[in-house]
Formats: sequence, C-alpha cells, structure tokens
Amino acid sequence: ADVLRQPVLPRHQQPLGGQVEAARQRLVPYQVGKHGQLQEWSKDFDEPEPGHRHMSHMYPLYPGSEFTARRMPRFWRAARVSLERRIAAGGAYTGWRRAWAIAFWARLNDGDMAHESLVMLMTKSTGPNLFDTHPAGKGWVFQIDGNFGATAAIAEMLVQSHEDAIEFLPALPKAWPDGHVKGLRARGNLEVDVAWARGRATQAELRPKLAGEFALRAPKGQKIARLTRNGRAVPLAARLRLDAGSRYTVEFA
Repeated sequence: ADVLRQPVLPRHQQPLGGQVEAARQRLVPYQVGKHGQLQEWSKDFDEPEPGHRHMSHMYPLYPGSEFTARRMPRFWRAARVSLERRIAAGGAYTGWRRAWAIAFWARLNDGDMAHESLVMLMTKSTGPNLFDTHPAGKGWVFQIDGNFGATAAIAEMLVQSHEDAIEFLPALPKAWPDGHVKGLRARGNLEVDVAWARGRATQAELRPKLAGEFALRAPKGQKIARLTRNGRAVPLAARLRLDAGSRYTVEFA
C-alpha cells in the first residue's frame, strides 16, 4: 500500500488541470450591484466613467455561454442592466464597441435593440468604403474589429448554438420581416440555412459535417412542425442525432 500511495506534490508541480481548478476556486463569484447591474469589480464601486467603452465583465454573456435565460437568469438580466447603463452614458461610440453591443443584444434575445446598434454602427462608425472607423483627432482610422465583430453579431441574431442546441432566429428584428440566410456555421460543425416571412421562420436546412446530438429550438411563439432527413420524415424528439453528410429540413408552424 505504501508503494502505491501517491505523493503530495507542491502546487507548482501539480498537473495543469489541478492548478487551473485551484485557481478557479479562488475567483470572486459573480455579483449583482446596487443598480441591478452585473458587478464589474469585487466591490460595488461607483463608476467614475459610466460610459466606458470596455465591458470585459460581460464575457459570460458573449462570447461565453454561462449567462442565459435558462442557466443563470439572474445574471443574464443583470448583464442587460449593465449594457443599458453603458449605452445610456455614451459607451458605444466606437465601431468595435458598437459591434459588441449588437452581439450582447443578440444574446439577450432583443433583435430590435441589436438592429438599433447595427444601424448606429453603419451610420456613425463606418466609412464610405465600408471600413470600420475609430475616432482619431479630427478624423478617423480604420479598425477592422468592428467589421469582423458586426458580421459575427449578425450571425448571432439569426442562429445561436452555445447552449448545446440549434436556436433559429433568436433575435430577429422587426425591421427584417422577410429574408433568408445560407451557410451559417453552428457549434458541432453544422451548416445552417434559415428562411422567414412576416417575421416568422418558415424553413431551415441543417447539413452536419460531423455526427452529433442536438436539440432544435424554434423561434419564440413557434414550434417545429416537421423534420425530414434526405426527404424522409424523422420523428421529433427533445434531442436528435444528426448524421454527417445528410440534409435535414426543418419546417415551422
């Protein structure tokens, strides 16, 4: 028994996974501040610059996935308050910062506010050549963050997959009543097409590149009426196995 006993290693010699877990346990937990906002620091300080353009504490909302209406609704709601307070104080005056706002609104399932920020980005922070702009003296400089960020955020408005589910049109704005998108990529290596009319999803197609199990979520107020695989009906279930190389057509009611 003594021969098989594992030695206790100093912290710096422990496996990396153990070191990471030990560090995680020392992190300050998420907190909600006095305004109902997601607290940015370990103490609920009064903000000297309420409209500061950085919002690193919002990472669990986007691009992370901890804060959702299903998993952590309290902090999901608090993240919205933080976003509202920042924008009200002028905290989205650069192109890249406005792109973050679009993505945050999309994860908050608010398509109209996401669209408002997208319009602001295009009219206030985009040059005639479609370059994203950043204020510089009396002019501006090109900053590609806003271009990449805005396209990523638009994708989040139309398809989300961070909760181990494929969610169709989670933040569709009223300004886009009819349309379609093709070739978006969801987690799990799926290509997704989705079409909508009069503000409601009509049909989607999934093309898995790898096999896997997924939940499918219809837009709010709708349900999935029919699913076919290569033209043949597939029974609906809470989670579905999708096979690589097949085409799945989703019809909505």
